Amino acid sequence: GDIGGLPDWALECRDRARIDLAGDVRDAELRAVKKGCRYGAAVIKKRGSPTADGYVVMSLVLFTEVLDALEDARKNPGSQGMTST
Repeated sequence: GDIGGLPDWALECRDRARIDLAGDVRDAELRAVKKGCRYGAAVIKKRGSPTADGYVVMSLVLFTEVLDALEDARKNPGSQGMTST
């Protein structure tokens, strides 16, 4: 499944007995490309815990892109920030 309503993001939700980080991140990145989203990440439920205790997983490359976008938004508060361009 996925989470909608975030135009820049494709979020793949997972609740499985066996966690496959590489596969889940790859699926999220492919979904981002298909949807024309800037970012793709996997949302993984921690077994035996509330959903809020889960994890958001992305590639290191994507993480640095997110950090760069946040820094740009901080330096230019009136800009688009992390919205699609």
